[in-house]
Amino acid sequence: MRTEDQIKAGWRDAQGEPVVSICCATYNHAPWIEDAICGFLAQETQFRFEVIIRDDASSDGTREIVGQYAARYPGIIRPILNEQNDFDGGEGPLRLWREVAKGRYCALCEGDDFWVSRNKIEVQTLWMEQNPGYALSCHDSYNASGRLIARPRELLRQQGERGAEFDTDAILTRNLVTSNTVFFRAQYLKTFPRSGLLMLDWPLWLHLSLHGRCFYHYGIYGCYRDHGIGMWTGLPVHQRVHRELEFYDFLARAYPELGDRVERKRKEHISRVLLDYQGKLDELAELRRNPLKYLASRALRRLASKIRKMRAGFP
Repeated sequence: MRTEDQIKAGWRDAQGEPVVSICCATYNHAPWIEDAICGFLAQETQFRFEVIIRDDASSDGTREIVGQYAARYPGIIRPILNEQNDFDGGEGPLRLWREVAKGRYCALCEGDDFWVSRNKIEVQTLWMEQNPGYALSCHDSYNASGRLIARPRELLRQQGERGAEFDTDAILTRNLVTSNTVFFRAQYLKTFPRSGLLMLDWPLWLHLSLHGRCFYHYGIYGCYRDHGIGMWTGLPVHQRVHRELEFYDFLARAYPELGDRVERKRKEHISRVLLDYQGKLDELAELRRNPLKYLASRALRRLASKIRKMRAGFP
């Protein structure tokens, strides 16, 4: 791994304000946090960046690992080590990023995810610099098993050579962005309303889409770990559905200019949930009636899905 001096040697202005603030929220991520930090420090840029790691009173050794790296990279890593868990008090990290991030842009990555490209923030910064009308940039990502997280159909209909644009309506339809891929103009954090929601990512993407255009890069620059014990993935399905519907309630209050679009998307979301639930009940019934036929049919569906993805350009 490069030293701090080696990283700074590539910067045109090592003394000025950072161009990008890499913002990492972590809690009990000891098995994974080093992968995240190493991905940050591997970034090869011509501009200065900072790494802000906010540990929310971890009890598994995460804060000690963060402290060790901060001691080795004091001019790059800014640790914020909470003595008590702010999440239990209803506080999320977005307020902190707004207060302490110095960069013109923010790049997000939670402590259990990581980046796989040394050019990630360089690519996204150049895009934003060359396209001032954009507020949000994101990209493809693997999950921890090595599978590409499927691009939403909304984007497949708008394929370009390097990526696709998407808008507020696409975000209202579904949370189509993974947080470890997000890059945005930091100025828009100042006007992000307090939501009171468990999830903070989906409302932020919506907020950013109201301030500028959104671009989805087709490069694979990150990896998302779906380990099932996260704040969101650890919730039972019915609780996740309830939280998703709270998202639409928040939008109706905070963004009255969206009007009937919110209510229409809420109804579409409920219909998709019910359809998915009915599909699972039908599968269970088929499994009970004819286990061998069900397993063979499922294998064929998986093969057909893989063929469709290959035709769409997925690895």
